[in-house]
Amino acid sequence: MGGPDEVTSLCEYLTGREFVLPREAKTFSLGSTPTCDVSLEEHHLSRLHCTLERRRGALRVRDQGSRNGTYFGGRREEAFEIRPGQTFHCSSLRLLVLDDTMRAAYPVLGEIVGAKDEHGIAGPDVSASDLVVAAAHGANLLITGEPGCDQDRLARTLHEISLRRGRPLVEIDRIPDAREDQRALLDRASRSTLLLTLDRHAPVADATFVSMLLSPSFHIRVIVVAPTDSKVIGVLGETATRQMQHVWVRPLALRPTAILPLLDRILAASDAPIRSSALTEANQAALRSYAWPDNLPGLRLAAERLVAITRAGSLRKAADTLYTSRSSFHYWFQQLGLALPLAPGA
Repeated sequence: MGGPDEVTSLCEYLTGREFVLPREAKTFSLGSTPTCDVSLEEHHLSRLHCTLERRRGALRVRDQGSRNGTYFGGRREEAFEIRPGQTFHCSSLRLLVLDDTMRAAYPVLGEIVGAKDEHGIAGPDVSASDLVVAAAHGANLLITGEPGCDQDRLARTLHEISLRRGRPLVEIDRIPDAREDQRALLDRASRSTLLLTLDRHAPVADATFVSMLLSPSFHIRVIVVAPTDSKVIGVLGETATRQMQHVWVRPLALRPTAILPLLDRILAASDAPIRSSALTEANQAALRSYAWPDNLPGLRLAAERLVAITRAGSLRKAADTLYTSRSSFHYWFQQLGLALPLAPGA
């Protein structure tokens, strides 16, 4: 397994606010004064709260006599070393240590599980920060949610930022029946991540194999993707399911404030000539209120078709450009509640 990369930033837990630590520098100051390398006026930090020093892929954190203390592992400490994927507190401020791989993955994780201010409903509430910590610590994960919410992409991203990323991700959609095949799978997934995707028809798994899969002896990080946790209990058993950290990926219907930002990310990735902010207020409201039963694939389809309409100038020409029947294209447009022109003055 590969070790952690060099620390390149600190991230405020949950909010995602980032403080870059330039590679060319070896020491950094953190506190409430503007002259500190990491300067924050809030959280009751001391003027010079602590210093950070690079130490071969880690940071050596030294408290500088701060009033409210620097904490690691729940204890107030004068000095300690911290690595990517770990957190520490300066007073009430919780900071997550990131390397370049984690920094690149953080927006992807946030895009899939959403931001804290999107969530106002009961159920598991896991942030991008929580997922970075889980990935770094090798926690077994259960990812549930409706189809089309990028659960597989989430699982692959977690493997890519983990210490197991040096070995190939092993992906299966059912557990083999034969003992020799089970043993071969354990050997192949050893010291790596096993991604098990269960559909609604997945059969009950062999209990002996499941216990071996989760045994520390094989050093396998298990990520299960399934429609519901009850399905996982039915396949793997309640004991195994309880050992996993649960991540519920919310459907787009429960993330109305995220629709336009997600749409813009898709449009920006394809260098599209339009953004959601250019749409009429009525069209923006229609996109936010639509149920999005297909979730992200439906949003990606909408992005493609909005670009086609913008470039072609009409629904008829856009349908022809995409080799789609004009009647189905019109029906889709009306179903979303959109209206021409897409943008004011267009």
